[in-house]
Amino acid sequence: MKDIQIFFSSLHGGGSQNITAVKYAPMNVELSSLMEHYVLLGEKHIKNIEKFMSYWNLEGKETLLSPKARLVMMPKKEAERNFGYDIMLGEESADHVIMAVWTLGGDLEKKSMELMSANGDRMMGFLLDVAGSIALYNMHDVLIEWIRSELAAPNNKFITKEFYPGQNDVILDMMEKIELLGCTERTIEVAAHGSPMFHPMKTQCSFVGISSTPLDVSLSVLPCSPCSDKKCLYYQLGGCHMQVLANSDKAKGNKNEPQQV
Repeated sequence: MKDIQIFFSSLHGGGSQNITAVKYAPMNVELSSLMEHYVLLGEKHIKNIEKFMSYWNLEGKETLLSPKARLVMMPKKEAERNFGYDIMLGEESADHVIMAVWTLGGDLEKKSMELMSANGDRMMGFLLDVAGSIALYNMHDVLIEWIRSELAAPNNKFITKEFYPGQNDVILDMMEKIELLGCTERTIEVAAHGSPMFHPMKTQCSFVGISSTPLDVSLSVLPCSPCSDKKCLYYQLGGCHMQVLANSDKAKGNKNEPQQV
């Protein structure tokens, strides 16, 4: 697997940013929950997932993933000035905020669309798309650990809360503001193009609050709003993030312990 390339900078007072490129540990894309989903569906579905896993392990994960992340740490007041007063949803204890954008690049998205075309293999394309979403979840876990160990702990700080644009009403130009502040098109090839979503599509972003005060908190995972439950195509394909992350927690023996350094 490829290392995650992190582009980090610290922002104070709206001045220029010194962006540092860091290579971090390779991320492990955990697809056991996807395999389990199709095994439970029955024997006629197993051939599809076995065919996909063979492609993924022999070629897909090495050629289609280009994991990069852009992190900007700033005082909370700077974040509020750039993105709005309630950027941390009322979290009063956070004194700094880390803006995080992470992406797999555009190759997986392009290959998935090719496979789903009229002349391709639709099921392989769907499974590749789902695997990309799972890779984003796994990448998020790695980045949270990097924030905890490399940014929070050395400064005697703790992670307090994480906010995803889209959880509540968000100003329409939020993604453009994130792109401009983080120079994401130049650093990780991610742009908004005037849209409320980033491109490439396999890109996510969040704001992580850190504080000098140790708090008994956990980073909660929220369902989509509205949630279509079993009618959702991602649920049917085995890619619902609530299922994937629940299975990941079971695998790690995670009992929702406090997210502190």
